[in-house]
Amino acid sequence: GKGLCYILDGMLSVFRDGKIIELETEKEKQGDDASDGEFFKNAAAEFDTDIRFTYCTEFIIGRSAGCERDPQELRTFLETIGDCVLVVADEEIIKVHVHTENPGKALEAALGFGQLLKVKVDNMKEQHRKAAEQAKQAPAKAEAAEELQPAEPSQEIGFVAVAAGDGLESLFKDLGCTHVVSGGQTMNPS
Repeated sequence: GKGLCYILDGMLSVFRDGKIIELETEKEKQGDDASDGEFFKNAAAEFDTDIRFTYCTEFIIGRSAGCERDPQELRTFLETIGDCVLVVADEEIIKVHVHTENPGKALEAALGFGQLLKVKVDNMKEQHRKAAEQAKQAPAKAEAAEELQPAEPSQEIGFVAVAAGDGLESLFKDLGCTHVVSGGQTMNPS
């Protein structure tokens, strides 16, 4: 989004006074990066305090044939042990999402409505810790990427083909293609 703002700002500048926006100096650029890093640290610290319930628990219940219980009962119970409760039901299944400290209680309550078809429990605090760790490592990776130099071409001209299947890949290589990209079922390698 920030790039689009620069483009639109540049267009507006040219339309208003015929001037093209000058590029940021290296010092200004580093200042922006530092403020972005501070923003993330502050947001991460705030998010840590916002995680009231550790486990994001999602499951699908296959409704028992004779079970006439109202899924609203399950929702009411889940609201007593967690937040962000979402219960969606039809005649065959009930889909549930809840943030809780005790996913076992949520799953046990679900068994009163039928069989568990699918269960997923994620530790949101651990996910957040990993995301924060990766964000701290991102500037180091960016610096390493800036130091890389492009490789010299191994040949003057190369051909790239998109093919589906090993047979066509082999055929294109035999015809002299430098690289063959698998297009997959949709033939859309992008």
